[in-house]
Amino acid sequence: VGIPLRAEHDARVRARTAEQIAEEEAARIQLVLNDALEPLTYLIGRITDQRRWARGREAGELQGQAKAVVLSAAAEVLGADRLRACFFAFVDERPARLVPAGFQGRAEQPRTTFVAGTELGDFALGMLDRREDLFCADTRAESPPGWEPGGHAYRTFIAVPVATEARKFGILTVDGLDVGDLTEADVAAVRVLGRLLAVALGT
Repeated sequence: VGIPLRAEHDARVRARTAEQIAEEEAARIQLVLNDALEPLTYLIGRITDQRRWARGREAGELQGQAKAVVLSAAAEVLGADRLRACFFAFVDERPARLVPAGFQGRAEQPRTTFVAGTELGDFALGMLDRREDLFCADTRAESPPGWEPGGHAYRTFIAVPVATEARKFGILTVDGLDVGDLTEADVAAVRVLGRLLAVALGT
């Protein structure tokens, strides 16, 4: 009698633990979005309100601020300590490429440029073309095509497109030094940040 009762008790404990984890993840994602949404919506409104003759310089400054808000929110609130958020801007030339254009968080400047015609570059640009997200739980266990093992300090990352339906602006990435620093649950928050940045850049 005792064994089934113990098993039932353990199952209830596991269910409560899983529920608590889910609630904590949801609360954390909400915190990320709350911290980013208010300043972002304010900046998007400012960009939209710019008169046509004044849009150039001032709108560019506001878009730069929007990018900094997104990178800061992703790096400082999401997941574990010492995360890094990077923006790789899409350059529509020949060859097409994604170039580092800003980062926040861990003091490690991004060095990779994703160039069309290379295995890794084609993979990243294809992701952007298809508006696909990518979550890599462990770069040593599963890495993108063309990935160079040992060339990066981080072990896990998320990459999402920064694009509207009609325009491509780049890719937003968040990476962590240790496996488990990011989870599948974090992808939704990064995706929302990427879409909001695309609205700011495309306004």
